[in-house]
Amino acid sequence: MGISKDELPSIKHYNVLKKCMHYNDIIGAIDKNNPTEADNWIDNFRTYALGYLEKYPNDASNNSNKRCRDLIYLIENIKTRITTSRIFYGENSYMIKNIDNYLQTILMPEGYDNCPMNSTNENTLYTENKKQLDDLCEDITYINEKLSEVNNSSQCKEIQDHFLGKKNSVMETDDTSSEYVNILKYHSYDTLDNIENIIDKIKCNNNHGAISNETPQSSGENTPILIVLPLLGIVLISFLLYKLTPLGPLLNTKIMKNTKYWKIINDKETDEILDHTSEIPQTYFHDKEYHMLYNTLEDS
Repeated sequence: MGISKDELPSIKHYNVLKKCMHYNDIIGAIDKNNPTEADNWIDNFRTYALGYLEKYPNDASNNSNKRCRDLIYLIENIKTRITTSRIFYGENSYMIKNIDNYLQTILMPEGYDNCPMNSTNENTLYTENKKQLDDLCEDITYINEKLSEVNNSSQCKEIQDHFLGKKNSVMETDDTSSEYVNILKYHSYDTLDNIENIIDKIKCNNNHGAISNETPQSSGENTPILIVLPLLGIVLISFLLYKLTPLGPLLNTKIMKNTKYWKIINDKETDEILDHTSEIPQTYFHDKEYHMLYNTLEDS
């Protein structure tokens, strides 16, 4: 099967993040207009965030700054939902301020230098577009290290389509701001061309796509061929056995014996019929002639 799209770092780690931060709980509370559950999530925010960051110590091997940036993006998403919600009775800004304070006390002591925290400044707000570029950079770096596995994976085409879609989305923004340039630098890329060159290296070597695209109709059209081929094989094998093995003469002898037997039987039956015919009494024929003559005279 090989590498799948779900193994890409941005997807795999973001699923971990949503689970650690109980993302579905707060979104569910907002959607269901349940302020009690929302308040409970705010009270546990610090515990949730620390539990997540502890999974990714601040070292280069775990790309911890990317995990921190993922956290900021998720929080910005939640804050947007809180801002537009009516369940906080006008305390929306107060709730958001509490979240920002928690982030400052959690992240600053840990030294996350490449993790934007000033959410009040729109220029540093971790938007969806920035996350897409950040994810693309991280995932393409991972793919570049495993190109052989990817190209031979049964899900290569799905991965290739995923990257082409991400690349197109990022390029549509055509943003050359310092924030975008910084994201490229976080991953040691100078321009988007570096990323595009790696995407071009994804060349799927397997035939899984061709197999899966076969239609039931084409399969049905091949059914007569699949039936005829075994029959032809049986006939060919029988012919070779007849010609090249002792089985041929044996069959000939058997067939000749059967032919002679049936000839004898037929001759015997013919003789018996003739014998029975000769035994018919002559009076039968005389009587027959008499009746025929009588009937003729009577008619005249």
